[in-house]
Amino acid sequence: MTNSNDNAEQVSPSKWPSLKLRWYESWITRAAIAASLILFAAVLTSGIFLFQSLTFVADLVHDQEIEEVLAQHLTSIKQVHSLQQELVIEKLKPLVRIWQAGSSKPLEKEQIIEWFTTAKIQFFAPIRKIILTASPDNENGVSTEESLKWIDRHRLKIFNYTAEFPKGPIYQDFKLAEETRRRYQLVGAKIEESKPRIFRDNGIVLLVSAFLLASIFILSAQRFKRAIETVISGFTNWAEKDPNFRFGSHYRGELKLVTANFNAMADEVEANRQKSLYLEKIASWQIIARKLAHEIKNPLTPIQMMVSQLKRKYKGDDPDFTKLLANAQQIITEEISGLRRMVDNFSNFAQLPQPSPKAQDLGNICSHVVELQKNAFPQHNITFDPGQAPVNAKVDDDLIRQVVLNLIKNAAEACGETPCEIKVVTSESNSASYIKVIDNGPGVPEDIQARIFEAYFTTKHTGPTAGMGLGLAVCQKIILDHGGKMTLSSTPGNTTFTISLTKR
Repeated sequence: MTNSNDNAEQVSPSKWPSLKLRWYESWITRAAIAASLILFAAVLTSGIFLFQSLTFVADLVHDQEIEEVLAQHLTSIKQVHSLQQELVIEKLKPLVRIWQAGSSKPLEKEQIIEWFTTAKIQFFAPIRKIILTASPDNENGVSTEESLKWIDRHRLKIFNYTAEFPKGPIYQDFKLAEETRRRYQLVGAKIEESKPRIFRDNGIVLLVSAFLLASIFILSAQRFKRAIETVISGFTNWAEKDPNFRFGSHYRGELKLVTANFNAMADEVEANRQKSLYLEKIASWQIIARKLAHEIKNPLTPIQMMVSQLKRKYKGDDPDFTKLLANAQQIITEEISGLRRMVDNFSNFAQLPQPSPKAQDLGNICSHVVELQKNAFPQHNITFDPGQAPVNAKVDDDLIRQVVLNLIKNAAEACGETPCEIKVVTSESNSASYIKVIDNGPGVPEDIQARIFEAYFTTKHTGPTAGMGLGLAVCQKIILDHGGKMTLSSTPGNTTFTISLTKR
């Protein structure tokens, strides 16, 4: 037995499961990880494609064969220039030797210009453009090879003179080819340098992106986790401590949807709980009413018969006693009639039928009841407002008619002999059909509005319309059996009973 009780305690429905959400179990964390992996793969793929595109562009822009052709062209230009320089030396040597052998005069510029003219070396540069400058070197005792020597590509030493040749077409071709080759090599070098830079930059972007994404997702996951824990705590609080607990409206996104639906569910659960409690009370009161009706009804007939029999059997001549018997019979008969009416009320309340709903036009039901009550209470202005269009609902015609009749009767009796306006209105929305009974009478005191639908609660204790407090209780039960609800809003001069019949 002990084990059985322990097991029953473990599976008790009032115990909420103690669940702890791990970080990797959260859907937002999983989505964040998946998004991070996708982004990482996208950046990595983009880097690979960029590198491949750069390689393709490099192949188009930088061709090794073109670079080699440029190099060969430069070499050819250098060789041509060198040959021209050697040819100038070879043509000038004989003239220089002749001058050394037969001349005793110092070398002058005119002589050098004559040598260039005689040697016919205009192919190298026009003679008029050759610039001669004297140097302090002594031309005497110098060999022919030493007297003719190229200082650089454009300057030729002739004894103590320097012949500076202008930069001709070959030089221009050489410079152009050299500049083209330099730029071409620079393009190739830049492309080669950019490849590791691309890898480095993409790597930095990947690392920074991964860090930022991880930080953002971790913070979001922690925040989402705390919100989930708060929501779960609210569920537990509602289930175990406070059935009136509701979530606030500060939630956003999916949690707003969850909390809003929870609040609607909790409201519906509370309404169903109140409805169940009310119906349980009504059922208990019906049982009591049935027993009271049975217990009270049984002795009424014998009592009435015995009083009548006592009056008939008495043959005495005492007038006072005869009058006493007559008065007693009248009083007892009246009281028995009152008890019978009470028993009938108990019986009707105890035997309240279940509704048999059918599609009905609420306007027809209400208009028929209004016409009947106009005749019953001619001192009041009782009207019906059908609204803009017919209002249809699945209801039990007789029971709804009884509810509307009772509400109009209560409003008329609350006004008494003072004329008042009583209006019945029908309307509908997307979710429900409505019947409203509105009057401008004295209203229902605020301190008793919460108890107005309780059985046996009445404010009409005396007078010709004294009641037992069953009318509104019966009306409320009929409406609840239809799946609807009845509410009261009352202030002096404006009292409204609203019947809501859901369309579900």
